[in-house]
Amino acid sequence: PDVPTFHSLKVARQGANAPVPAAARLTLEEVKAATVFIKVDAGELSGTGSGFFIGTDRVNGGAALVATNHHVIEAAAGRHT
Repeated sequence: PDVPTFHSLKVARQGANAPVPAAARLTLEEVKAATVFIKVDAGELSGTGSGFFIGTDRVNGGAALVATNHHVIEAAAGRHT
């Protein structure tokens, strides 16, 4: 089955007749392949959670770019809420 992306959800909110580009839809297997588990250990602080691959950073040698929630990585900044 197809899983809608953020783009296709945005388009869907614009009305039932709005077209959804084929490139804006991912299969369940593609979504699973892009999903990552994140674990941060920073001394006494730590965080875990999920994220998803959104692309590569051309400026920093092709490093992977991952989207996640701030609470997952805040330990790396030395804060914990």
